[in-house]
Amino acid sequence: MGVNYNAPESVIWNGLVFHIDPPNKNYCIAESDRVVPLTTGDVKEMTGNAGYGPGNNIGISDTYSSSNIYQPEWSILSSTDRKLGDDLGYIRFHSSGAGSSALNFFYGIMNLGTPITGVTKFGETDCYTVDLWWKQDTTSANYVYQGGHLLGHRDVITSYATYNTRKYVYGSYNIDIYGSAGNNYYLQWRAGQEDYDNSDKKYYSSSSGYMYDFNTWYHHCCVFDLGDSLGGGSKIYTYRDGTSNSSASATTQGSASWYDNTFGGGNIFIGSSNRQGTGSNANSLRTNGADGGMGPFKIYNRALTSTEVKQNYTAMKGRYK
Repeated sequence: MGVNYNAPESVIWNGLVFHIDPPNKNYCIAESDRVVPLTTGDVKEMTGNAGYGPGNNIGISDTYSSSNIYQPEWSILSSTDRKLGDDLGYIRFHSSGAGSSALNFFYGIMNLGTPITGVTKFGETDCYTVDLWWKQDTTSANYVYQGGHLLGHRDVITSYATYNTRKYVYGSYNIDIYGSAGNNYYLQWRAGQEDYDNSDKKYYSSSSGYMYDFNTWYHHCCVFDLGDSLGGGSKIYTYRDGTSNSSASATTQGSASWYDNTFGGGNIFIGSSNRQGTGSNANSLRTNGADGGMGPFKIYNRALTSTEVKQNYTAMKGRYK
């Protein structure tokens, strides 16, 4: 069901449990659904696992429903300096980039719904992998002040009565976008929880490394080998363009429980703000949503090896690099 262009080898299919490939007309986004903005029913997940599959729709909306101007859209780059992946089309996300300067934070949303165990939800001893192609729009000072959010629960700060009692619940995965306005950015991958109220932490955090080219496609992958199937201990491993960036073991404190994030329904999103917060600082803790283009997005129910991560990059490199 994938689409390979100029590919010497296929992407990895073993363990693939969630798959979005925007250029695929037969299984993901039909020709008639390639519109601005995209709406619920236009994008379909491709594997058929546990309620997802051809004919099953992914929810799409934004936080400013009176205009839909931040709703994700089908996009084809018109610039002369474009890649094959730009010509084939991709999903573009919008964010208002309000940072801390406004109370209204508008952003586009792909709602993956209630987490499905083994598909979009994993536990503290599981092994799984998230793999995607992404190109970031140029960041403004307002955008990077609070950072952006690419994947995870919409409400990561589930409690913020005071700074010293705040609670972060990242869940199985969380990708934030940080950097310096107009100069660089990086993706921060996390899983687990940090509960300052009860001095209870168990979380993993690893960076993609800085990128200095905006509006440029990069292949990103994080291998969550929490069950140590790769033999290096319980770690997460981040990759960019098929090359290892960093790895991280768990940071623990207290009982180190693994909490489910059920705040606001517990749904998983691509593109939404991740810090709505509660308490006196709720508004000031809001972050921006995603702002950029997304190509193929995959979740595996196992830890990919470094060779397999490289194979996924190589298989799609001809489309995006």
